[in-house]
Amino acid sequence: MRYWEDFSPGEVETFGAYRVEADEIAMFSQRFGAATSMAADEASQAMAPQMLVCGIFMRLLVDHLLVRSASMGSPGMDSITWPHPVAAGDVLSVRMELLHARPLESRKDLGLIKHRAEVVNQDGVVVARLVANALFRRRQASA
Repeated sequence: MRYWEDFSPGEVETFGAYRVEADEIAMFSQRFGAATSMAADEASQAMAPQMLVCGIFMRLLVDHLLVRSASMGSPGMDSITWPHPVAAGDVLSVRMELLHARPLESRKDLGLIKHRAEVVNQDGVVVARLVANALFRRRQASA
């Protein structure tokens, strides 16, 4: 179990390997975006919607960190950008740097971390960049 005290500003983690499939892009787009009918060759060249990329990032983050931590959720993101599109067949991973960690003044049992994450494709191209905040329980509530 990873608690707030286990995070150190400056630490960098790289994790995940998620292959984006053409049918996944098509299903997501049809259900949550502008529904269009695509031929098979168009689907194989489709670009993933930005919110699908966010969902993939969250899946990778949950699998790598959150299921084995004392995570208490997130008060939100500071920023998110998508500098490069994601295509069917891309394999996404995450590079995450911890920017800041501080105990909460209002809740001694919680600490806040701020991290910058980059979602990168198999060529190392950044497809999403975000700065987010997360709450974690503290081992030593009186610290």
